[in-house]
Amino acid sequence: MSRTSLSRPEAPGRAEIAANRRRATALAGLPTLVVFAVGLAVGGVLVSVVVGIIVGVVAGAAAALCTWRGGAAVVFGLTGARVAGADEQPRVHNLIDGLCAASGIPRPTLRVVDDDVPDALTVGLHPRQATIVVTTGLVSSMGRVELEAVLAHEVNHVKVHDILPGTVAVSSLGLLAALVPPAAGLTSWAAGRNREALADLAAVSLTRYPPGLISALEKVGAGRPASVNRRGAKARVTDHLWISGQGSSIDERLQALREL
Repeated sequence: MSRTSLSRPEAPGRAEIAANRRRATALAGLPTLVVFAVGLAVGGVLVSVVVGIIVGVVAGAAAALCTWRGGAAVVFGLTGARVAGADEQPRVHNLIDGLCAASGIPRPTLRVVDDDVPDALTVGLHPRQATIVVTTGLVSSMGRVELEAVLAHEVNHVKVHDILPGTVAVSSLGLLAALVPPAAGLTSWAAGRNREALADLAAVSLTRYPPGLISALEKVGAGRPASVNRRGAKARVTDHLWISGQGSSIDERLQALREL
């Protein structure tokens, strides 16, 4: 298939962006309500209902702030992602520059994880605050066309604002996912069950070359078992963000791309 056979990517619809914002607000509201209820109960029992309300409001507001703003820091801490200067990964920086210019979005920060397994994710609360994270294994194992396809996939997460619910899900449901393995599926659902498949389609619309992403996903899929084993329990907190995430079926995504 030629690079010119696919139409130019369209701007994300307001409804899509608004839906992602609503999902993120709901995710942040869950721990806020729990903390408010606990503060209300404790303050009400120990002092008075009025004091309980005040304690609940203050504690709930603090929980909301931490949940809303803490997701990216949690991801960086768990993965060991470090900021990559322009001289460290020039090929990746150049590709991101071109893709962001074509997509009309601000350039995200680039971070790198020292991991032989090929993988990538994107976090942030807004396109102006986004960060793309790639593993050293991704950079070393992918050719230029494959790497461009993966980065186009990540750039689309920024463009449609689905980095917002994905990031907030880390701080709102991450602890539950770490302690209760089945809850990892809830995290993926909350962040957007089809987010990876939709980003795949947007990526090939941007690069106009599905074989590039197909080849990249085949390599990512081959490294996926090692990726899950290497990260252990921590994987359940951030798994929904990775392009290899278990919230999506790589085989199904590959089949959809091959049918284009």
